[in-house]
Amino acid sequence: MTASPKTYISANWQVIIIISVMGMLLMAPGFVLGHIIGQSSALNVNWAEGFAEQLQAGEFYPRWLPNMTGGAGSPVFYFYGPLPFYLAAPFVLATGKAALGVVCASTLLLIASGLACYTLCRHYAARDKALVAAIIYMVLPYHYDIDIWFRAALGEQAAFVFMPLAAYCVLNLKKSHRFMIGLALSYAGLLFSHLPSTLLFSPVLAFLTLWTGIEERSWMILLRAASAALISFGMAAIYLLPALTLQEMIQSERWGDYAPESNLMISSTTIDGFGLLLLPLTIISIVFVLLAVIGWKPGDQKNGSRPWIYIGIAVLAIISVLAAPFWLRAGFYRVVQFPWRALAIFDLCVVVLWASHWRAGGVMRDAIIMALGLAIFLCFVLSGISQSKIYTTADNPVFMSISAEQRDLVLKTDASEYLPSCLVILQSERFQITTAQNAKTVLATAAQAGVAKIYYYPFLHAKQDNRSIDLSCDPATGFSRLVAVGTSPVIFEKQALPIEIWAQFISTFSFVVLLSLGIVLALRNSK
Repeated sequence: MTASPKTYISANWQVIIIISVMGMLLMAPGFVLGHIIGQSSALNVNWAEGFAEQLQAGEFYPRWLPNMTGGAGSPVFYFYGPLPFYLAAPFVLATGKAALGVVCASTLLLIASGLACYTLCRHYAARDKALVAAIIYMVLPYHYDIDIWFRAALGEQAAFVFMPLAAYCVLNLKKSHRFMIGLALSYAGLLFSHLPSTLLFSPVLAFLTLWTGIEERSWMILLRAASAALISFGMAAIYLLPALTLQEMIQSERWGDYAPESNLMISSTTIDGFGLLLLPLTIISIVFVLLAVIGWKPGDQKNGSRPWIYIGIAVLAIISVLAAPFWLRAGFYRVVQFPWRALAIFDLCVVVLWASHWRAGGVMRDAIIMALGLAIFLCFVLSGISQSKIYTTADNPVFMSISAEQRDLVLKTDASEYLPSCLVILQSERFQITTAQNAKTVLATAAQAGVAKIYYYPFLHAKQDNRSIDLSCDPATGFSRLVAVGTSPVIFEKQALPIEIWAQFISTFSFVVLLSLGIVLALRNSK
């Protein structure tokens, strides 16, 4: 007997409510404190505040944040995925508190990730098991403890939403063109959120597409996937093209300071950082895989979840020390910096395998419920430990103290890699330059004749008495050197570079193509 539409809608609302309440409970510490303090939280707050200010000023895609780094400005959103900050902006503007706005954005992303995971797991399992799998996905250690509370990695948190959605659309490409539209949107969302996660997950999507196409014996699946990818890149061009072509204007070589082969599980370098925290959390994830294997039945391979076993094994391989030779020769993939970012993909493998293969009852069912409860408890304990460390640990590269957080927020500090490329930084100084020092230098540097305390970038133009003034870079400070006449104020303006204009045209065209395709399909289905 099939469920009525009313019953189906009611069931879906129950899932939404349960996952939403779970997300609110998991993020309750952030709402009580009013903030999340982790490795990137000061950047999140400063970027969210600057992004919201520019949106409020009428700029639909803020790339340049003029108030960052003591007023010297930052070009961060030429290079950093903007989507999570569009999500945070309404909360920042509504509350007037950027830190709380970031907590709200993290909460919505956590809830959305649970709903996305539920959608994927419903492809393999019944509603109840898919719901449990979604909750597991929300509380698995790398997702909850590391990404939210320890690293405060807002971009990666958004990736947890779009990865399961993209995978779900790939698995259903044969059914309808609407899944091609869904794949285009979800992959574009991933591109706009976090490029390293996109680089790591793209081979997974390609593998799932090929696997599904072969199993279904359908070239149409490959064609639809390729079309979706092309549209996704087109829609994301407004972000991707400037990000990839303008890196010579910043200290982009600093991204190479973190070598992938030095950040593997478990290398001495990683352990000196936070590998000791990653290791037990990874073991917890593996326990869930083992519990899924215990419930395996011989006929289960027919449910189509087998590729996730291979994906999980591949993830464990590329993050282990055995993968060092690969990462030394990884070329462009070295911008991933930290191979253990792939634990986000491993989390997805864990929940899919658990949902699709768990069949045991009785004692084993009780065991999995106890394991889930223990994991949730450990998540709260470990997040509490990391936050208490933050409050009590002196400033160092691993933990950021509450005093460091407040200092960086006051100075509106920025990541060092976004400093102007014309600023001369000695190799011996690279690791001594911190975001706080950057801002202090700006505030302490006395105004020189013909030098403005605004970082020099090619998209900035200066005017005095409605006349353009030539700008150049002062290599000692990275500030803009100009030739001004008289005492009239000099006005700096950001102007769109040619690549920005072309990128906007490509994205607009791609979006119109996707929208037109959606309208055609809707009209066809209505007949």
